Amino acid sequence: MRTSILAPFLALPILMNAQFAETGRLEKTVMAATHSADHRTLRTGDDPLWTEDFENGIAAWTVATTEGAVDWQLTSTGNTAGFTPGPLESSSGYPAGNWIIADSDGQGTGGLAENTSITSPPILGFDTIPFVLLSFEQSFRQLNDDQTLVEVSGNGGTDWSIFPVNTSIGGNQSTLGAPASETVVVNISNALVNGSTDIRLRFRWISDEGFTYAWQIDDIALIPARNNDLVISNAVHAVWNFTDPDYADLPYTIYLQGEQRNLHFRASIGNNGSAPQSDVHLHVEVEGPGGSTTSLNSANQSLAPGVTSIFEIIDYPMPQEIGSYTFHMSGVQAETEDVPQDNLANITVHVDPSIFARDGGTVLGQRDNGNEGFELGNRFLIEEPGRLLQAVDVALGPSTTAGSLIEVTVYDHGLELMAESDIYEVAETEINNIGGGHFISVPLIEALELTEDEVYLVCVKAQIDNGETWVGISGTSPAQTSLIYRNDESDWFYVTTTPMVRMNFNENVGIDQVLSNTPVLTAQPSIFDDHTTIDLALVPVGQLGWDLRDMSGRMVRNVTYTNGSSATKQLILEGDGLADGTYLFTLHTSQGPSTLRLVHQKQR
Repeated sequence: MRTSILAPFLALPILMNAQFAETGRLEKTVMAATHSADHRTLRTGDDPLWTEDFENGIAAWTVATTEGAVDWQLTSTGNTAGFTPGPLESSSGYPAGNWIIADSDGQGTGGLAENTSITSPPILGFDTIPFVLLSFEQSFRQLNDDQTLVEVSGNGGTDWSIFPVNTSIGGNQSTLGAPASETVVVNISNALVNGSTDIRLRFRWISDEGFTYAWQIDDIALIPARNNDLVISNAVHAVWNFTDPDYADLPYTIYLQGEQRNLHFRASIGNNGSAPQSDVHLHVEVEGPGGSTTSLNSANQSLAPGVTSIFEIIDYPMPQEIGSYTFHMSGVQAETEDVPQDNLANITVHVDPSIFARDGGTVLGQRDNGNEGFELGNRFLIEEPGRLLQAVDVALGPSTTAGSLIEVTVYDHGLELMAESDIYEVAETEINNIGGGHFISVPLIEALELTEDEVYLVCVKAQIDNGETWVGISGTSPAQTSLIYRNDESDWFYVTTTPMVRMNFNENVGIDQVLSNTPVLTAQPSIFDDHTTIDLALVPVGQLGWDLRDMSGRMVRNVTYTNGSSATKQLILEGDGLADGTYLFTLHTSQGPSTLRLVHQKQR
């Protein structure tokens, strides 16, 4: 089983030495010329200078592996035995062609580092073309901090420039649409020093821990740059400052009505063309409910070829009207844009009367904590006084076991427990496939009145004795804003992929679940010393037995009815011999199990 080593939670505001990846390891510092290369787009109508589709094999390419058992290989099937999306649906390779793969999923060993590269043959004769783009199709799935690097030499392999790609892909998430191919375009002009007679391309896969997933590549091309070609990347509608945290500035995806924040649009705009670009600025068209629009523009800059700069529009007040808002973001210049399709980014957010959320709404991956219990959730800032939190919404991933048990919990900024729910048993119909977006609304035992200008952490809490719970993940989280409590470590850590865990303020939440689920057990008192009386009045005839487990899942007591037809309406549970603590009482019936949480606490 693949697991993630997580970064320890630190009380803010403490400045860390470097940003941690999903695993908590420091991101690599590459001791070479390093350039941003996370521009994903599909370019059409370009006449390539050079191409490689691997239909004639890889004999002209050189594979070098310095660590581990993973080698770049030619494939026509991709990974067939693991969890990697595949086969790569590239233009030339699918469904009956070839492409290359670094397959940690199939060849790797857990705990054994991997480093493998594949280098092109010499690409000759382009010394008169100073501005060149590299294009390739790919599919990649990230586990933790695996590195996918494009390395380019303009002098026959003597010197190399490094272009990291896939840096925004979070843990247990894949490139967009995988296994459908995604086209990456990288401006490699700076590596060629105004043209080169001997270009070499190298693709490198690095995994520190081994047995992760895979990187698949096909249809590589060198393309001459157009004259006027701006490209936009890293577009966001909110900017969270780690050194001076204000949780109002987190990138919420659903804004609770009345909790709208001033937005901070930011994007990187680069000049991928061969000519200087003047009066470059970020343009944002805000499209609201009913088609209403607002136009926003940043200050102007000039960009020389190969230069990238950050553009910002700050303090835009989020509209109040309920509905969806799409921010159409683009780079604009005085010159006529030659390649508009790589210069657009769209972000959609919502204003809702009941829901406050930070996830993307679609299950892109999932996470658990191995074979140990955990709590996992997101932080939210509440600015308005008097709000009543009714429930926590959770989306579960496809590896979740039907019948598994979850709770939800709410903590304040200091991680003091403020509220929790009863045990909730997960039904088969409530489990998502990848791409799903079904949420379970789990009501709190009592609605929690929230304090103004307070940060809250809302979590789903997973038990493991009745089956596995995998929480859906969708999007990325700034460090220390999404947290996990690991029972095996007895401590909080932060994660950098966004759990699908939301605040729900709907007064009527949970009514459907109360009617359709199995809340047939009550106990008086639920916190007891000598004994408690469990009411089975709503339990159907056909009781098969019951068991009592502690929170580690250890069986403490159990009774089996031999004829399976008990119609008991009350059960006295004695406290003698029970240690203080929380227990799960589960009644097994012909219609399935029902679970009740009890607390044994001796009187002092």
